[in-house]
Amino acid sequence: MRVLTVLFAALALSAPTTDRTPLCGGAHRPPVSAPITDPFRPPPEPWLPGNRGLEYGTDPGDPVAASQRGLVVFSGPIGAQQFITIDHGCDLVTTYSFLGARAVVRGDRVVEGQMIGRAGVERFHFGARWRGGYIDPELLFTHRLVRVVRLVR
Repeated sequence: MRVLTVLFAALALSAPTTDRTPLCGGAHRPPVSAPITDPFRPPPEPWLPGNRGLEYGTDPGDPVAASQRGLVVFSGPIGAQQFITIDHGCDLVTTYSFLGARAVVRGDRVVEGQMIGRAGVERFHFGARWRGGYIDPELLFTHRLVRVVRLVR
């Protein structure tokens, strides 16, 4: 038996979303309107320093919005900082870090553009993980993730 892995595209051009579009089916939007001050810089090894997301030049209290619809799977403090994680389906989660306030709780369903919190005093950080690995969140703004299809012959 021969297994062919067909990757239609890890990232493909986005299409307009509707209520029937799969959760991972549409392009995401930036969570804040502030400029990016530190881009994605993956470390050469998982244990080395880098930037596993995007840092934005937000002011304290700036609104933070969901980048796409999904399910809030974490909303709470880690140490003295506030965080939110949203599961968008298709093995994609986004994280919203160093918040000053949270407007959603675990189990809430959110829609694209919905305010989920407010920026804190420190930098606002937006991250994305696909299939457990960090990806450049900027790719989500113009592309959509699609499934990998395995054909068995």
